[in-house]
Amino acid sequence: MIDKREFITWLQQFPAAWLRPLCMGILNVTPDSFHDGGAYLHPADALHRLQQMLVAGVDLIDIGAMSSRPGHQPISAEEEWQRLAPVLRQAVQICSVPISVDTDKAEVAEAALKAGAAAINYCGGKQDTAIYHLAAEYGVPLIVMHRDGEEGGHAAIVNEVLAFFQASRRTALSVGVAEWQLVFDPGFGFAKNVAENVTLMRALPQLAAAGRPLLAGFSHKRFVAALSGERAGAAPYGNSALSAYCLLHGVHIIRVHEVEHFVPVARALRLLQEEN
Repeated sequence: MIDKREFITWLQQFPAAWLRPLCMGILNVTPDSFHDGGAYLHPADALHRLQQMLVAGVDLIDIGAMSSRPGHQPISAEEEWQRLAPVLRQAVQICSVPISVDTDKAEVAEAALKAGAAAINYCGGKQDTAIYHLAAEYGVPLIVMHRDGEEGGHAAIVNEVLAFFQASRRTALSVGVAEWQLVFDPGFGFAKNVAENVTLMRALPQLAAAGRPLLAGFSHKRFVAALSGERAGAAPYGNSALSAYCLLHGVHIIRVHEVEHFVPVARALRLLQEEN
């Protein structure tokens, strides 16, 4: 578990070899997210879940108020903020770890930063300079996720994601975002079929070599279930297997629903690595 200052230090000191991987807990305050839609729509339920994740040892909390599942219905910035605000305003009062806002809208990101969010998890995929300007103005970490094209339409998915990372870096630096603020996310499950996700998973060391911390968000997604033989949207064993794989292949932040499952996996791997 870390606080906001420690998270910034962690980012600034990257890629120091001693930096431990971080656990980002997912808190969806939506009615329609693919795994937990509706479970935490009421602020009291969301805050209870937040407390559970804190007890489990989460390092970061990522709060989202818009669904990004396949076939989701887009909502306005106003509706997104109406869902997010009651939870975020209370969460920042009780939460010791940094909170990021998961959004593709600059208006929502800015309102969240003003309310006390410590980072932007930009899931839009496009080079929206308004988002980058916000990160520069507020001096907060900015997670940028690849989200482009169509499933099965990526001829060279690894090169495409690496090119996106470099384009994101150029955009960020051009508007005053510092290098240390950037975190890269290959966007597992977003506009990618099972084969493309597997190709990206196998290329994690290459993606990690892009020079910034790498975040992986695959929790309960369809390709995880395809690998583990579980049901799409409910793949706890696949989640644990991929968490271990990611930690061994260069991922620095794992974004998960069940923090309680991930923390023991990370601890065991860390102890094994220390023995070596």
